[in-house]
Amino acid sequence: MKRKRLLIMTLALAILGSGLLLATSSRNNTSESLEGNATRSSFTSLEKPEGWIVAAGKTEPVSETINLAFELNGIIDEILVKEGDRITIGQLLATLKSGEREARLEASMSELEAQKAVHEKFVTGARKEEKNEAWAILEQARIDRNNAKVEADRRKKLLKQELIAKEEVDRAIKDSKVATNRFEEARQRYLITLTQSREEDIRKAFAQLQTAQSKVEEMTHELEKARLRSPIDGTVLQRHKHAGERVSLFLPEPVLTVGDTSRLNVRTEVLEKDISHIKTGTSVYILASSFPDTNFKGRIIHVSPRMGEKAIFSEKPDELLDTKILEIIIALESFEGLIPGLQVDVFIPAGNSPGS
Repeated sequence: MKRKRLLIMTLALAILGSGLLLATSSRNNTSESLEGNATRSSFTSLEKPEGWIVAAGKTEPVSETINLAFELNGIIDEILVKEGDRITIGQLLATLKSGEREARLEASMSELEAQKAVHEKFVTGARKEEKNEAWAILEQARIDRNNAKVEADRRKKLLKQELIAKEEVDRAIKDSKVATNRFEEARQRYLITLTQSREEDIRKAFAQLQTAQSKVEEMTHELEKARLRSPIDGTVLQRHKHAGERVSLFLPEPVLTVGDTSRLNVRTEVLEKDISHIKTGTSVYILASSFPDTNFKGRIIHVSPRMGEKAIFSEKPDELLDTKILEIIIALESFEGLIPGLQVDVFIPAGNSPGS
C-alpha cells in the first residue's frame, strides 16, 4: 500500500515538473520573438503578450505631414509638382491667377520711381563755394551758441553763491537764446545751400517716398501670398487640388500635402493605465501587416506632456474608442519599404519584458 502511494506521488511530481518546464519554455520563446528573431505569425498567436504594451500606430514623415494652402482667395493658375516629387525649401509649388495684383504692383512701382525723382530734385546740391561759406558761418554760430550756454550756466552758479546780481544772469540767458537762434538760422541757410530747398520740403518729399516704398512692399507681399512655396526639403505626398479650381479662406482646404520622408517616425497612443511604463529612449518593436517577416526596431523620442483624445484606431472589435490616451512618437532605426500613413502595431516593453 505504501509502495503504491509513493508511486502515485512520484508520477504527480513528474507531471508538475513537465508543466513548469513547458510554461518556462513558452515565456522564453515569446521574449525571443519580440526581440526580433521571429516572424509576424509569432505575434498574431499572442494578441497581448505578457509583459508588453501593444498599441496601434501610424508611420509619418519625420517632419510630420504638412498641409499647404494659399493665404488668399482665388483660382489656381498652375500646380508645378506631382505626387512623389522631391522638393526643396523655398521651391515654388503652385500659383494663383494674379493679373490684377501684378498690375497694381506695377502701378505702385511706377509711383515709387516718380517719388524718387521728386525727392532727388529737392536734394540737389549748390556750388562748392557756397557750401563752404555757409558751413563756416554755421560752425561759428555753433561755437557762439556753446560759449553763450556755458557763460549762462556759470553765472547761474555765481547767483546761487550770491556773488553776482540777478540782472547779469538774465542778460546771460538772453544772450544764450539769441546765440541759439542764430545757430538755427545758420543751419537752415546751410541746408538750403545743400539742397536749394527748405527743410520742411525735404521732409515732405522723403515722407512721400517712404509711402510709395511701403506700397510697393505691401503689393509685393500680397503677390507672394499667391505663390505657394515649400517650407521644407521633402516629398509631395498628396495633391488635393488642380489648376482652375477655386480656393477660399472661408472654406480652407489644402492644395498639397508634403513631408520630409528621409526618415520615418511612428505616432502611437497608449492607455492611461500603461503610462508609467513609457519613457523617452525606450527601445520598441514595430510590425506592419505588409511585411509579415520583418520586425522594425525603434526608439521613443517624444512623450506628450498631457493626456488627449484618441485619434489612431486599429479597428479591432475590442478596441476602446472613447478613452483618454497618451501620445508618443517613435523614431524608426530602419524603415525600408515603409511609407507614410501605414497602419502598424507597436510593442512597448513593460515591467520585466525584454528591452525594458
